[in-house]
Amino acid sequence: MAVLKSKVGIPVFSPHFCESYFCCHELSLMIDSNKKVIPIYCDVKPNELKIKAWRSCSTEDLERFNRALHEAKERIAITFDTSTGNWSDFLAKVSAAVKENLDEVVEL
Repeated sequence: MAVLKSKVGIPVFSPHFCESYFCCHELSLMIDSNKKVIPIYCDVKPNELKIKAWRSCSTEDLERFNRALHEAKERIAITFDTSTGNWSDFLAKVSAAVKENLDEVVEL
């Protein structure tokens, strides 16, 4: 899995992120593997995100997803509003954050 091999995780939260089992699973893998994580909130505020309970989802998975989401919300993040934001500035911020985090990982 690419998430487990990566050095930095970059979950991109959208208004419908938490409706996807796959997105929640990938987020929990990033958090549980103690990666450097740079959350990006695109057209959504952290307090608007809530994990959805799927019929086929176990209680353990829901707890894991909620814990991962809570931890992601506690981290320093980048926000972007697609209707008013400047894409060049946004991409420059993301690139700088990734480079800084990769530099920290390499130093370890």
